Amino acid sequence: MASQARLRSALSALTSRVADQVLITGLVLQEVLQGFSGPKNRDQLVERLSVLAFLQPNKQDHITAADFAILAAAEVSRSAPLLPCSSNCASAIN
Repeated sequence: MASQARLRSALSALTSRVADQVLITGLVLQEVLQGFSGPKNRDQLVERLSVLAFLQPNKQDHITAADFAILAAAEVSRSAPLLPCSSNCASAIN
């Protein structure tokens, strides 16, 4: 429970620092560019995304992001439990 409070506090501090900024990381930039085809589209997209602040995450940023994702998944599963699997679904899994 203490780790969840720590994560919530860290997330609150982070969002207050970057609330007025739109940031992009290398992984997000790469994924976006991979979704477009053709050099013209790519060049236009690179130009448009160049106005965003570039965030270079470090190792601890990735660890913290994973912790946030785990916390978020736990919150979602608590507030919206999965529906039971039908017999057709169960037979497809087995």
